[in-house]
Amino acid sequence: MAENKLNLELMKSDARAFYKAAERCNEKRQLPDRKIDWLAVPVIVNLSISAELYLKYLIAKNVIPPDEPKPVREHKLAELFDLLDSTTQNEIINANNYGNDKFKELLNEHSKAFIEWRYLHEQNQNMNVDTLFLANLIHSLEFIANKP
Repeated sequence: MAENKLNLELMKSDARAFYKAAERCNEKRQLPDRKIDWLAVPVIVNLSISAELYLKYLIAKNVIPPDEPKPVREHKLAELFDLLDSTTQNEIINANNYGNDKFKELLNEHSKAFIEWRYLHEQNQNMNVDTLFLANLIHSLEFIANKP
């Protein structure tokens, strides 16, 4: 069986690519009938997977021992965040300017965004998401991930 090695640079590159995909899907276009075409679900799914990959990158880089580079099999943002060391957690919280309690509340609200929104057609409830929160989270994660 092949080893389960992580390519951290590829993980970080993929996180950035999903963010760029979200930006492109976020372009709103007016249709001939004056309606607005907006790819809401792809925006949310791409933002969510970008945040997930940046969190997994930071976990792999700062928490998992280098001699045991096993991928984390989790999609929930809050659970991934909880796997980070407290210094990195505080750095992320402080970079977002929401304050500790509000940040954790928003993170919990968006924790399952990737899981729920990629299967939106199966949901029997109203769904809400704050794409600005997800984008701000990604910006802070990317900044921290790119620090030397």
